[in-house]
Amino acid sequence: MSQPQRALFKIVLPGDLRKINAESNDAPTGGGARDIRFSDRLFAPVVTKMFPNVTRAQRTKRDFLDIRVGRLRYYADSGGEHAMDIEYWPPTDARDSEGRIARVPDMPPLQAKYFPNGEGEVFYLFIQGADGAMTAHFASEDSLLTKGRWNAWVADTILTALREAPGNVSARGWLDWTTGQRYMSIKQPKKKRR
Repeated sequence: MSQPQRALFKIVLPGDLRKINAESNDAPTGGGARDIRFSDRLFAPVVTKMFPNVTRAQRTKRDFLDIRVGRLRYYADSGGEHAMDIEYWPPTDARDSEGRIARVPDMPPLQAKYFPNGEGEVFYLFIQGADGAMTAHFASEDSLLTKGRWNAWVADTILTALREAPGNVSARGWLDWTTGQRYMSIKQPKKKRR
């Protein structure tokens, strides 16, 4: 991979694991979300750069919306480098603050067979290189604690988010090497009453 430019991450929660295994529907009729959701507003600084292309998609029979498209590069088990487009969908009326990376089980590097079991908490991790293409990974807590396994800024940011995420917010965030900025979900200090 070329020099990293941006990264975004989100902890894999039990419901997300069902998505990875394509078991997220609670009824035998099928369906169920298969995406990674996070705050559209808070992630916009990197989403717009990691998913730079905009295309029209049909949301309903009469309604269209603009979705963002990025390029995912991966290596297949059979060998060789492959690429595919992946989509970021903006918030909907039902979830007006959440954007989503769509169709997680369709992304070869995020299939269930690659999920690291027994290695602590696990994160989705998307890293964009200088050529604009992304790679997708499962980053386990154990691997993040292993010196030299991941970029130090990535590991520190994810582990800080894991440690500091408020109880009602999942650990998530992003980094941008080009600006030196990062965001992570952390507890805000309580204001003292006067």
